[in-house]
Amino acid sequence: IDQANNYTLKGFEKGDGLKINGLLTVGENIADMGGAKLASMAYDSWATNNSKAIGIAKFTPRQMFWLSFANIECTKYREEYLRHLILNYPHPPSEYRVN
Repeated sequence: IDQANNYTLKGFEKGDGLKINGLLTVGENIADMGGAKLASMAYDSWATNNSKAIGIAKFTPRQMFWLSFANIECTKYREEYLRHLILNYPHPPSEYRVN
């Protein structure tokens, strides 16, 4: 909770210094990490039994997994909408969910 509370959103460093509400987002933060861990374990199990790697040659299968995981959170918000999310929504903004 304290770690999340210390994130000042980009673009809000000056002015009101809009920060993530760690207490509001804690449940979703835990769920995100649990889901990522389970998905990673499932992928590792699948990759063990499937020798043919899927992906771009310069990336390992494990790197491809994490690139695809991060890619689903590529989002750009309008400032007004981002402010609304921070104040009312239990998920932190996308870039804080995967970094």
